[in-house]
Amino acid sequence: MGAVLRQASRYQWSAKQIADAVGEHAHALPGSLREPGIYELVAQMVLTALRLKAEFNLDGAADPVALLDSKHPAWKNEFPISVDDASALQLLVGLVKEANRAVLSDYRAPFVVDRAIFLSAEGVYELQSWINHPTSVVGDALAAFAGLSSADQLPGHFHVDVSAGVRTPLTVARTLLGAATHTIAFAPQRRRWSGETVCREHLIYLRGLAGDLLDGPLSIPGGDALASDEPWVFAMRDDLYRLVAAGDARVPDPMILVAVSDGWSVCTESAASESPTTFGRLRIGGVERVLMRANASVRVGNGDESWYIRVGQVSGLTSQWVLEGARVPLQTSPWPVFRGMPQVVAYGDDGSRSILSSKSYKVYRAGSKEVFHPAVSAGLVDLVIEEQGERRGRLRFGVLDRHSKETYVSSEDPARGSLVLSGWGEFSLGGEASGIALTVMGQGHERRVELIASDKPPSHVSVRFKWPGSCFELKARLPFPASGGRAFDECDNPIASGSTLTLASLIGKRIRVFDSNPNHPKKYEIELRLSSQQIGAVVPSLNWPVALKRGTAELRLAEHYREIESLLGFSDDLDAEVTIILRAGGVPVLELHVSRYETKLARHMLGLRLPDALVAKLSVDELRKVEALAVPLSDPAAAPIRLPQHLSEGVPTGSWDVADLPLTGSPWLVFPAETSPVFFRPTVAIGGHGESAVVGETAQHCDLALAMQQGDGHARAIRIEAVLETMALDFNASSWELLDQIWLTFRRLPLCSLDVYRQIARQPDIAVAMLFASRLPSADLLELVRRLRVELGLTLEIAPISAWRKAVAALRDYWIKSAGEEVACSLFGVVLGKRLRDLSEELANQRLILDMLLFEVGGDPSPLLADVGRFVGAGAARYGQGLWSGENALVMRYLLRAHADDERWPEVSFGNEKALRALFEALDRDVLQTIKGNASNLFWHAGGDFKESVANMPAVCALWAACDASIDWWRNPAHQYSLRTIRAFDPVWFDECYRQSLVSCLALELIKPSAAIPGKRESESHAPRSLVVRRGTVAAVRSKNRVAS
Repeated sequence: MGAVLRQASRYQWSAKQIADAVGEHAHALPGSLREPGIYELVAQMVLTALRLKAEFNLDGAADPVALLDSKHPAWKNEFPISVDDASALQLLVGLVKEANRAVLSDYRAPFVVDRAIFLSAEGVYELQSWINHPTSVVGDALAAFAGLSSADQLPGHFHVDVSAGVRTPLTVARTLLGAATHTIAFAPQRRRWSGETVCREHLIYLRGLAGDLLDGPLSIPGGDALASDEPWVFAMRDDLYRLVAAGDARVPDPMILVAVSDGWSVCTESAASESPTTFGRLRIGGVERVLMRANASVRVGNGDESWYIRVGQVSGLTSQWVLEGARVPLQTSPWPVFRGMPQVVAYGDDGSRSILSSKSYKVYRAGSKEVFHPAVSAGLVDLVIEEQGERRGRLRFGVLDRHSKETYVSSEDPARGSLVLSGWGEFSLGGEASGIALTVMGQGHERRVELIASDKPPSHVSVRFKWPGSCFELKARLPFPASGGRAFDECDNPIASGSTLTLASLIGKRIRVFDSNPNHPKKYEIELRLSSQQIGAVVPSLNWPVALKRGTAELRLAEHYREIESLLGFSDDLDAEVTIILRAGGVPVLELHVSRYETKLARHMLGLRLPDALVAKLSVDELRKVEALAVPLSDPAAAPIRLPQHLSEGVPTGSWDVADLPLTGSPWLVFPAETSPVFFRPTVAIGGHGESAVVGETAQHCDLALAMQQGDGHARAIRIEAVLETMALDFNASSWELLDQIWLTFRRLPLCSLDVYRQIARQPDIAVAMLFASRLPSADLLELVRRLRVELGLTLEIAPISAWRKAVAALRDYWIKSAGEEVACSLFGVVLGKRLRDLSEELANQRLILDMLLFEVGGDPSPLLADVGRFVGAGAARYGQGLWSGENALVMRYLLRAHADDERWPEVSFGNEKALRALFEALDRDVLQTIKGNASNLFWHAGGDFKESVANMPAVCALWAACDASIDWWRNPAHQYSLRTIRAFDPVWFDECYRQSLVSCLALELIKPSAAIPGKRESESHAPRSLVVRRGTVAAVRSKNRVAS
C-alpha cells in the first residue's frame, strides 16, 4: 500500500486510478481480499489519509499521529472502516505515518539527470538540464552503481566529472569517517546546461588523483541523448514541466505536454476526448518545436512512424532506460557505441532498478526490420522494448565486436598518422574536415585509417561511419595522432607552447599525447611548478606519470584546477603563476603557464595601457569592449568610475588616463569590468588632482579606510595589521562594515589583489574573529573563507581555542551593546548556533571545536561531543588506536597506501624536528607530561621514517589549537609555508587526522570546556573540577531556556 500511496500523492490520482493500482499489486494480498470492492475500499482509505495530511498540515511532523490527535481527535472516524479492534487501529496509524512521508525518491541512482522547460523573456520555452545527487550516499551503493565489488575500491577522496559534449568537473566526493556505515559525501553544485547541449548524452566520470577510477564513463538515469526524430513528453512534477519520456510512453499524469516538430500530427483516438491544444514553442539552440497540451492519451505521427502516449496510467509505467556496458572511448553522436551488447537497466519512479531480460526486447538494424545478431555483426541498432505486444521504448546505439579496439600510430612526420580499428566490421567512412586526406585500408576484422594533414594537424578529425543495412550515419571525432604532446582549447584551436592561460579559463583546455611507437612508448610525465618572486630555494611542485592507453592520453586542465589553485595559494604574490610541463623521456616537450590574470597593464605617461602585443591580437570590436573601472580602496561602496579609453581617429587604443581621478580618493584600484573580454591585472593608481572628494562617510571615519589610504605599500601593510588586531577585540568597530563591503565590491578579483586579505590570511586568530564579526550573508562568508584557505593559504587549524572563545565573547558583547543585555541573553544562543552550523559546512574538520563553543554558551551537546564525554580519561586510547594502530588504521588506509609509490615526501624534518619541538617549548609542564604519557595515541612512530612529518603534522596542529599554545612561532612565513606544503601533499589525510586528533585531545582533557563534559560518568571523575563562569552567564542561559520553553 505504501508504493500506491506515494504515487497517488505525487500524481493526484482519482479513486478509480488508485483502485486500479491496488489491483496491480493484488498478488501481495491474501486470496480473500482480491476483490474489486476491497480495492475501492483501499482507495478511499488512501484518499482519506492524503486529505488529512493536507487539511491538518502534517508535512514534516515528527509524530503525525500525535499532531492529528491534538488537532482532530475524531480523525479515525473519517475512514470508511471500523476501528473497534487493535489491528484496524494499527492499520490506520500506519497509513497516516506513510502518508506523511509519501514522497517518491528523488535519487533513483546516486546521480540522476533532470530536464525541464522554462519560459524565456522572449515568450519561448527553453530546455535546461541539471544533475541531481544526494548530499551523501552509502559507499556500497555508489560502488554497485559504478560496477565495483565494494566501497573499499573507492579512494577516500575523488572527483566526479560530467560530460555533455565537453567534460567538466561536477563535484568532489569524500569518505565521511566516523559514520556507522561507509558513507560518501558530495560537495554541493549548481551546474546547468541549456541550448543544444541539453540534448546530448550526459555521462559521469569518477576521477582520482592518478586519473580515472574506471575504464570509461557511467550512464545515468535520464541522461540519454534526446533524438530529434521522436516526440518528447513533459509532465508537471514539483512545480516544473519535466521531461518524463521520449517516444512511446505510459505516464500516470492526467495532463502532459508533447514537443513535436512542425508538421507532425498529435491527435486523440477517441472523439469524445478533448483535442490537444497548442501550449507554446520550445527552442533548442536554433531549432524550434511545437508544445502541444493533452488531457487524454494521444497518438503522434510524422508520416513515416507513429508513437502512442497514454496518460493517467497506473500500471506498466514508462521507466528510464539506461544502457550499461563497455563504451568505445571516442566522441560519437548522436548515439553511443559499445563493445558487445550492453545490458538494459530500467529505473522505476519508485527507485527500483531492474535488468531487462533479452526476451523483453528485439534488436534490429537501425531504421530497418532486419534482425541484428551482435555476435557476428557490427553497426547501428534499434533495440525495441515490447510488453504484451505494445512497444514501450526504443533505444538506438552502436554495437561492435566485444574484443574490438582502437590503436593510434604516429609517425615522425607530425602531419601524418593512422588509426587501426579492429572489430568494427565493414563500414564506409566520410570526412568533414578540410585539409585532411582520409584513406581506409584493409578489409575484414582489422582496418586502417590513414590521416594526412596538408597544414598543421588539428586536434580531431570529424568523420561519418556508415554500416551496410542501415540508413543512418554515426558521427565521430577521431583524435589526430600527431607524435609528441600538443595543447588545444575548447574549440580545438592549437595552443602554442609557452602560452599563458588564466585560472578561470581552463575548462575545455587539454593536452593530448601520442607516442610514435605505441608498442614501446616513452615515459611521459606532467609537472606543475609554482613560479613567484616570493618563493625561496624550495619550489612547490606536483608531478605524476601520464598513463598511455594504446599509444595515447589526454590531460584535461580543468580536472587539475584545484591542484593549480592550491599551488598559487602558496604565494600571495599577485604575479605568481603555475608552469605546466610535459616531459617525454625526461625532456620537456611542452610548457604552458597559468596565471590569475591574462595580462598586466603597463604604465604610460599619466595612464595605463595594454601591452602592444595583446592590442595587435584583438579586433577593434574586442578592444572597444575592454573596460577599466576605478574604485577608491578606502571606500569600495562608492560607485565605480568608468575610465574612458583613448581613441586614435575613432579607433580604441587600449589605454586609459588616471590623472583625472581625484587625488582625495587615492589610492584607487583599477580593475576590469565584469563584461570585459580581457581580464587584466588589478592595479593600484594614484589620482592626479585634488578636487571633488568621492570618499564616503564610512571611509572618512573608519580606521581601516585610513590605513588603506597609505600610499607606501609597506607602511600600508603595517597600518592595516594594527587596525585588524584592534578590530578583533571590538566587533562594534565601523571598520567591519568596510571589510564586508570590500568583499561585496571586489569578490571577482583574486584576493591577493588587496592588502587586507593578505594580512588576514597570515593571522589565523584575526581570521577567526572575522568569522564571527562579519555581517555578510552565510553563502558569501563561506565563499570568502574557502577562498582565503585556497588562494592565500589561511590555516585555521593552528588558531588556539582561546581565539575562538574570545571571538564568541566579542560577539556577545556586540549584541549586548547593540540590543541590550535582555535581548542579547534571549537571542545570542540562537544567533551563535546559526553561525556555527554555517561554518561547519566549510570547516568540517573543526566541527568538534564549533560544537564545543555552542555547548559552552548553554547549547545542547552534539552527538560527537556526548560520545567523547563517555570516554574521557581512561577511554582516550580508543581514538588514537583507530588513527595509528593496525592494518586498518586511518594512517594506513588514507595516507601510507595511497602514497605507497611516492618517493618524494615534503618537509621530512619539519614536523618532528621543528614544529613539535616548538610546541613542547610553548606548553606548561603538566600539559607536556600528559602529551608525552599518551604519545602512542597521539602520534605515529616509525623510527624516524621520512613519512613521519606528513603523518604527524595534523596531530601537531590539533595539539597546538587544543592546548592554547601561542602562535607567535607561526608568524614566521617560512613556517606557514612548510605547513601548507605538507597539507597540499594530501589534504584529505590532513583534515581527517586533524579531526580525529581533536577528538583525542578532548578525551584526554587537553581541551577543557567551560562547563562539564556531557555524558561523563561520576566514576570516571578523578578530582573535583573548578569552573570559571563569566558574570551573567548563568542568568543568560536560564533566560535562553525560558525562551525555548
